[in-house]
Amino acid sequence: MLTSQGIAIQRGPKEHSTRPAIDVLFRTAAVAHGPRVVGVLLTGAGEDGVSGFIAISRASGITLTQDPDEAYMPYMPLNALKMDDVDGVLRIKEMAPTLTALAAGEPVIMASKEPR
Repeated sequence: MLTSQGIAIQRGPKEHSTRPAIDVLFRTAAVAHGPRVVGVLLTGAGEDGVSGFIAISRASGITLTQDPDEAYMPYMPLNALKMDDVDGVLRIKEMAPTLTALAAGEPVIMASKEPR
């Protein structure tokens, strides 16, 4: 929860049978920071991250996912690709330079990937 003093951590309900779920973080960031948010989704199982990515996209933020071909567990990146318009699909070695460029306000070129 965002407060006038900063961020307060609360123990909320489980989402996707887990707590914490990344969707909660992504949705909260989208509401609080709108177009300044960059969501990054890495290896994992299930659909966690998808509704958060949709919230980030609706807030005009940027959504990046790990290339499923290199992910240890590709299901979260694959589900994001299938259910949302992901802005960029990157290999792990491309993440840091891309995030650094975005933070500096520099333009970046990202290849999108079609869902399988």
